[in-house]
Amino acid sequence: MPTRRTAGDPKGKSISADASKRLPRTQKGWRTRERLIAAAAAVINAEGYQASTVENIARKAEVPIGLYYRYFKDKTDIAFAALGKAAEEYRGGVQSLAAQRSLFGREMAVHELLYETLRDNFRMLSSYFSARKEDGKLVEFFQHQTTQFMEDFYVFLNELNVTPPITRRGFEVLGRALIGFSENTLHRNFAGLDAGVAVPTQNRSMMVRIMSELRYRALTCADPSAAGYTPVWTMRLRHGKRPAFTPLVLDRAFNIPMEAASSVAQPPPQRADARATLAQIEAGTLDGLNIHGSAALKLSDIEAESGITRGAIYYHFKNKDALVRKVLVDWLSPLEGDLDDAHDSADAPPYDRLHAAVKTFVEAFCNAPGALRAIHELEPVDPTVAVAYRRCRSVFARRLAKIILDCGEGPEPTAEALGFVVHGMIAMIERLARDRFIIPDAALQEALPGADEMIAALAAILHRMAWSVDPAGEHGLPAPIAAKRL
Repeated sequence: MPTRRTAGDPKGKSISADASKRLPRTQKGWRTRERLIAAAAAVINAEGYQASTVENIARKAEVPIGLYYRYFKDKTDIAFAALGKAAEEYRGGVQSLAAQRSLFGREMAVHELLYETLRDNFRMLSSYFSARKEDGKLVEFFQHQTTQFMEDFYVFLNELNVTPPITRRGFEVLGRALIGFSENTLHRNFAGLDAGVAVPTQNRSMMVRIMSELRYRALTCADPSAAGYTPVWTMRLRHGKRPAFTPLVLDRAFNIPMEAASSVAQPPPQRADARATLAQIEAGTLDGLNIHGSAALKLSDIEAESGITRGAIYYHFKNKDALVRKVLVDWLSPLEGDLDDAHDSADAPPYDRLHAAVKTFVEAFCNAPGALRAIHELEPVDPTVAVAYRRCRSVFARRLAKIILDCGEGPEPTAEALGFVVHGMIAMIERLARDRFIIPDAALQEALPGADEMIAALAAILHRMAWSVDPAGEHGLPAPIAAKRL
């Protein structure tokens, strides 16, 4: 389809002739379009992307439904416009920080901006986690914005004359991981997705400071030394023996939800052929989730993937939602066991302990990327799936926290800080796994050819964040930098 340069495209790129026809020709039309975009942002942030409808957006804007389609093709089209406006405002704020003369000063200012942006738009960001490959425009938007934020970050580092210099290619994994760390941590916090498993916090100052400190540590392996600034996270790698931190801080920081998944629990069929049929159905559902995601998955897809008739599926399950719910809970249950700190080797070096924990989590989702996508789709709206995933996350978080405390020294962190740090680390792992294995782009695929490279890099980033020390060996990250003031 031919394209031409047209005003109004939030990316400033050529847009299709069809899209250009929908742009207003009058000032009144532009006001109506802006009203619709504002209404879309309000509706999506109130209801979530999946639950929001074109009808609700038009009603909120007090615009006839026919006029809506004069300016926007569908829901994805207007979500793209609303997201573009929010991203443009955020990036404009970031670019205005050019006067910042230090890396840590920029980190603090960026996180203040990001806090406000995601606080007001966290449900719109959730559209990224439920996007499918078929949502090409939305996926392209998020990938483009991530690339832009990466470029801004990289340019600033070069302007600081960091030593040793960082190449753009070498910054790919670390930069993406740090951007995902901040965005997904705040998104989950504002969406309440970690409610009940971590000490809740609305302490804006603490959140901004910890995110800034951990990103600074990941880049420099040093604590910020701004005049008059006292870091919140001061853990250092332990050398020699010392009394362990009190286990009470772990108990205070993490609460593993104990609700039984009774709504999906059922005894296995007694007959061997029935058990085999059930196993085929569940395996086919997991394959279907890998291809289609939860929202787009149809029973016909499950039939095709499992080789089991629809009648046999209905014999075992009430509907598709009940089937997907059971498949995810059954899939998460052994993962929870594998993540338990009973599998941690306390005598191993710190990096090896982190690597083993990250490996369990990443490989599970690498082998079943559709499960991660379906969990992200259902976690905000399905209490059973939410509890099952939060149990997994909390077990993983407790294991990471125990490693950090076992191998660290310094003042004992508060339960609030420890919970926020470790759940943020898991948020970073989730985001990078999604970016690489669910809807990857070419640059990240090249930088991380497979799960092994991702696991090594993530374990090294956690090592830097936790103890401000770069682990020995090859892990795919650029060397720690020394940032000079401009």
